[in-house]
Amino acid sequence: MEQEQIPFPPPKNGGPDNNNMKLVGINFAVFAGYCLILAVALKRGEWEFAAMVAAGIHGFICFVMAIVVKRWAWALAGLLLLIAGFSTCVFGLLGV
Repeated sequence: MEQEQIPFPPPKNGGPDNNNMKLVGINFAVFAGYCLILAVALKRGEWEFAAMVAAGIHGFICFVMAIVVKRWAWALAGLLLLIAGFSTCVFGLLGV
């Protein structure tokens, strides 16, 4: 009797699902790192704008990497980074 093959086997530990979320987490850690550096180096009102520009550049690089590497985790990281980064910076600029 032949065994039926599983069409979509579950990923092994450290498989693509885990690596994709690690990629998104690393991008957020980098974003948090340069936001902290900018907050220490610049005055209030200046670092929020600088972090917004840096988040835009970081998001653009993520989208370019998604196209070059053909991994949608890069696009997801860029999109989440832009959403969280710009909202954080805008609320910082408004003093909310």
